[in-house]
Amino acid sequence: MYLSKVHLSENFFRNPYEIHRCLWELFPGNDQAARPFLYRLETGSQNGGNILMQSNMRPVEGSEKARLLASRSADYRLEAGHRLRFLLCANPTKRLNVERCRVPFIREDEQKEWLNRKMAPSARLMAPFNVENNRPIYFRRNNQPGKIVTVTYSGILEVQDAAGFMEMVRKGIGPAKAFGCGMLSIARA
Repeated sequence: MYLSKVHLSENFFRNPYEIHRCLWELFPGNDQAARPFLYRLETGSQNGGNILMQSNMRPVEGSEKARLLASRSADYRLEAGHRLRFLLCANPTKRLNVERCRVPFIREDEQKEWLNRKMAPSARLMAPFNVENNRPIYFRRNNQPGKIVTVTYSGILEVQDAAGFMEMVRKGIGPAKAFGCGMLSIARA
C-alpha cells in the first residue's frame, strides 16, 4: 500500500468529479474495474488544494492538473490488541428500501453507532471519540443535483482482528469513496 500527497490545481479541486478523474490519471494503463485508490481532501486555497491518497499501486508523476508531491510505501504490521489513532472522513447513511436511496444520519448518536457497526468485529472504538460535521459536498450527475453529508471521525481504536482490519483499511469504509470518503488513516497511539 502507498500513501501519497497530491496537489490539484484550482480548476480541478472545486469539482468532485474532476478530482476523481485527475487522481485516476496518476495510474495510467490501469484498466481495472476497481478504483486503485482512496483519498481525502486535506487543504484548499485559491491556488488549488492538497489531497492525501492511499493506493494499492505506486502512482506516477502527475501533470499540471494533479502534481504528485510525495509518495511512500506504508507497511502496517498490526496485531490484535494494538491501539491506534485514527482519522476518517465518511458519509454515514442508511439505505431506504422503498425509494432505493441513501439518507444521511444527522444525529451524533446515530453517526457514532454507524461507525461502531462498520468497525465491528475488526476493531473496537475507544470512548470517547470525536465526530465533526463537515460542509456538504454538492454535485450534479446527469443534470440532477446531489448532496453528500460527511463527517470526520477521530479518536483511538483497538484492533481485534488484524487481517480483517487491514482489509477494511484497504477497501475503505462506507459509501461515497469517489467523493473523498472512506479512507481510514491510522497511526500508533
